[in-house]
Amino acid sequence: MRKKISALLLSVALCITVMPATGFASEFTDQNETADEMALQTQAGDEEIPFAGDAEESQETEITATPTEKPEITKAPMPTAGPEITTTPMPTFGPEVTTIPEPTTGPEATATPMPTVPPTPKPISVKWKAAKWLNSTAAQLTMNTDTDGVCYYKWIYDTEPRPVLDDSSFSVLTRANNNFKISLKGLKENKPVIVYLQIAGADGRRSKIWHLTLDQKNRPTPTPTPAQNRPTPTPAQNRPTPTPAQNRLTPTPAQNRLTPTPAHTPVVPKVSDSVVKGLDSPLKFTPGKFYNFSVIGAGTTNSKPGEGDVRWVPKYWSTSANPSGSQKNISWKIGSARGIATARTYNLYVFFQKQVYKKTAWKATNTISSVNYQFRSAALSQAESKQPVLNGTYNGTTGIVVKWKNVSGVSGYKIYRKDGSSTKWTNIATVKGSSTSSYADRSVKHGTTYTYTVRAYKSSLLSSYDKTGTKIVRLAAPVPYNPYSKASGQLTSKWKKISAVSGYQVQYATSKSFSGVKTVSTTATAKTVSGLKKGSTYYVRIRAYKKISGKTYYSAWSSTKSIKTRK
Repeated sequence: MRKKISALLLSVALCITVMPATGFASEFTDQNETADEMALQTQAGDEEIPFAGDAEESQETEITATPTEKPEITKAPMPTAGPEITTTPMPTFGPEVTTIPEPTTGPEATATPMPTVPPTPKPISVKWKAAKWLNSTAAQLTMNTDTDGVCYYKWIYDTEPRPVLDDSSFSVLTRANNNFKISLKGLKENKPVIVYLQIAGADGRRSKIWHLTLDQKNRPTPTPTPAQNRPTPTPAQNRPTPTPAQNRLTPTPAQNRLTPTPAHTPVVPKVSDSVVKGLDSPLKFTPGKFYNFSVIGAGTTNSKPGEGDVRWVPKYWSTSANPSGSQKNISWKIGSARGIATARTYNLYVFFQKQVYKKTAWKATNTISSVNYQFRSAALSQAESKQPVLNGTYNGTTGIVVKWKNVSGVSGYKIYRKDGSSTKWTNIATVKGSSTSSYADRSVKHGTTYTYTVRAYKSSLLSSYDKTGTKIVRLAAPVPYNPYSKASGQLTSKWKKISAVSGYQVQYATSKSFSGVKTVSTTATAKTVSGLKKGSTYYVRIRAYKKISGKTYYSAWSSTKSIKTRK
């Protein structure tokens, strides 16, 4: 009988010995990390948390994360015995940490209807982004949460009891939907490490408690020494049976309603992150041709700045690295009055002022930094390089005067005109001599709009031309009457009415050259000016003006009249 009992006990012992372990190590790959990676497991804080390598049974499932593949995570219940557990690899971008719900104990209670059902607080989301060993005794985890608050964390070795997370724990401030890092230093070599963490939101919510098992497989190996060798575990090193206090975090009111001040990590971009747009392709710099470009300073698109944020505001540009006052361009246009005939690459220096966000506004600093960009010119044909640059048009006494910048090495110029809304250019005149730079068009009518352009020529060859041209409205100059003075320090000027104008300007001065001149406007055909010097001679002239589409066109000035004011 004793032999049978002994044999039975021996069989039971053998069965217990071959029971499979329920915990296991896992590993993930982050293509953004170059260091060895780690395993990460999660477990709800209200249940006993198994450690990687434990040999005791558990009804909990841990996650193996392998971000190089992207199948959806599945979780299978743990068997009490039998085949080894297999898990589905995690996606490349990192899985959201999930928890296993607590088992329901006892029969389901019959719910009593409540007058008002309070809303269930949204669980705090916790995600891992990356993890790496810095060396054999230091590691770094990159996490993400959707909540402003504090992340409390502690780490243990696999033979130690589960820690209690409270205000005395290590902590790092978190910002909603921003990554935060947990740095682990001074880790014992050759000791498996488990990190416990919990998020305490600024709104009073607390997340579940998660644990992460660092992957020993990819941990850097130190130079072995007798002191570094792992000692043989003793019973005291074995994992103790968790007590209720170890198994469940019992927060105090102060821990449960912690309201940390949300941290803001200043956004400090580099000035070199600024972008120039509009100068990517080679540009044809014909004489007088200018191109618009834009600059987006680093940090200037920050629509929700926080304390300490930095932005770089573009102030001016130059083709010189150390420009003088006249070389600083504040208009974001680039071109050449003479043109650039050859294909070349040029440096463009953009200068930015550093601004820092303080309290509720951006504050300028004295820091000015430049960034070097480049732009290219495209080669011009001979005709393009000889294109005259229009210097504008104006109403003269007898007609419209067209002006341009002369070009060397040509025989002369051809003047073209479009009348009114016509789209056809008509050659109205040809002038000889490369030094000629203006032409008066007398075949014009008052109130009509004209557009002009100019081409250079040499023999039978013609240069290119400004296809937009310059526009003007022909306005005749007013014909003035003699002014008079009826009161002390006063004068009155009158003139003939001109049709199709918006109004008139009257200028008066005590100098024939109109230095110190004063100008008044009116829509009438007479203007009285008071408050003048008594008994002084004043000179007066008038011109008409017309406004079209926001632009004002002027006639030539009338002949000058004089009047002596009464004393």
